[in-house]
Order: sequence, then C-alpha cells, then structure tokens
Amino acid sequence: MFNNYLLRQTATTIIFIDASLSDYHTLQAGIVEGVKSVIISPDQDGIEQISQILQQHHHHHSQQFLS
Repeated sequence: MFNNYLLRQTATTIIFIDASLSDYHTLQAGIVEGVKSVIISPDQDGIEQISQILQQHHHHHSQQFLS
C-alpha cells in the first residue's frame, strides 16, 4: 500500500504525501490530473524514500510535500 504512486510520463510536479496524516487518502484523491503523487511511509526513512523516487523521475520541475 505504501510507496505506491500514480506516475504519468508528462507530469512535471510530484507531491509527496506523509502517510501518517489521518486523511492522506483524501489528500491524494484531490491531486489534479497531470500531477504525480507518492505516499511516504512513516515506517521507513522518508528522505530515502524521496531520494529513490527522485532518482527514478528526475524530470520533475517542482516537488511539493504534505506532512
């Protein structure tokens, strides 16, 4: 369930959402078309999770964090 993300080839913004937020599913559901979202697990190192995603998808122009 965690670290699953919606990735589209054309998105230039990625939003990282902290899964420890009580309403993180609602936040993810509200992400607009063309923006990628990644759920960050509270049980793992958040910086490591973010680094791995950014290494795989380095074409993003903007990163946003909801925590």
